[in-house]
Order: sequence, then structure tokens, then C-alpha cells
Amino acid sequence: MVSHGSRQEVASISAIEFLTGEVLLHTFVQPADKVTRWNTRWSGITSKKLNAARRQGKVLWGWKEARSALWSFANQSTVFIGHAIRNDLEALKIIHPRIIDPSIRTNEAVFRQNSNKRLWSLTILSHWLAQ
Repeated sequence: MVSHGSRQEVASISAIEFLTGEVLLHTFVQPADKVTRWNTRWSGITSKKLNAARRQGKVLWGWKEARSALWSFANQSTVFIGHAIRNDLEALKIIHPRIIDPSIRTNEAVFRQNSNKRLWSLTILSHWLAQ
């Protein structure tokens, strides 16, 4: 995800078939608006990488095209799995009833009903689980 002002926009999209590991979709997305913050630390995306993909014709154009590409593999019964996936779904303007989000599940496991809304980063969770 990259940012345009306070709004996050999709800059890449990936979909993997959970049971087989088959990569269904993995491509850059050209944001509709000018990027004001690349968020490279988290996304790995830079203007240089996106421009190179665009020159090679390997980009989807905007969130609508990215969403259509995703729906070519998914439907309402598909389970989406992703860390803080609500941000991605919001950027794609998708409301989906079947998601698994480790950031939410971890909070529920640690705090039960007394959830303090603490969400750990994927880096911290991975480090903690690897110990």
C-alpha cells in the first residue's frame, strides 16, 4: 500500500491458493492518484519498481482493475487471509464476510473479551513465534 494524503491506495496485489500454494495473482497496481508516501519500509514498493513494471506493461490500472482481477479467482465463499487485511479490503472497496486476520486473532487470544485493541505487527508476531 502507498498513500495519497491520508488515504491508502493499492500498489500491488497478490493472491495465493492456500491449499496448493499456487500463485494466482501477483502484480503491481498503478494508483489513480499521485503517490505522496511510498511506505517502502512495509510494502517494499518504490517508484522505481512501479515505473519499471509499468514500462513492461505489467501493472493493473487502479483499484477497480485490481479488484476485478482478484474477483476472477475469488467469490463470496472464498476465505481471505491476511495480516491487517481490513486495510487492503478497504483500499479495494470490498466488504467481505469471510476473513482470517492474524492481527485480530492474536489480540483475541491474548486478551479474550478484555480486548485492548492492541494489534502487533507481522514482524513482531513472526519473531515472537519463532522463539
